[in-house]
Amino acid sequence: DVTQQSLHHRLHEEAQLTDQPRILVCAPSNAAVDEIINRLMENHFVDGNDIAYSPPIIRIGNMQKVRSHIAAQISLDARVDAYLKHRYHVAKSETQCMADLHARIKSYRKNKRINEHKLADCISTHLQQYAAMD
Repeated sequence: DVTQQSLHHRLHEEAQLTDQPRILVCAPSNAAVDEIINRLMENHFVDGNDIAYSPPIIRIGNMQKVRSHIAAQISLDARVDAYLKHRYHVAKSETQCMADLHARIKSYRKNKRINEHKLADCISTHLQQYAAMD
């Protein structure tokens, strides 16, 4: 009975330590990525504790080629806009919030391409490492 209790305790501890995984989705086309995102948004994942959750999703890339309802909900621009509006809404006037928001968006757009290239380089490096393992 003691062994059974300690095993149960150990399994419970391990289950509590299970994190929700991070997933990078890549596909040969924007439409394929959008379809995967649609399915992820409709369905739920189950974590190590057997609890259903909807993962946070951020869509990066050329937003002109992304389905409009996806871009409006999960594009990096939309997520940053929503965060900044929420963050600044409480403490500042609407005019000041919008001015700050536009300044941050302008700054973000300036660095967007650099960040996308860094991400692409990182992905390429990881794919090369993965291919070398085979």
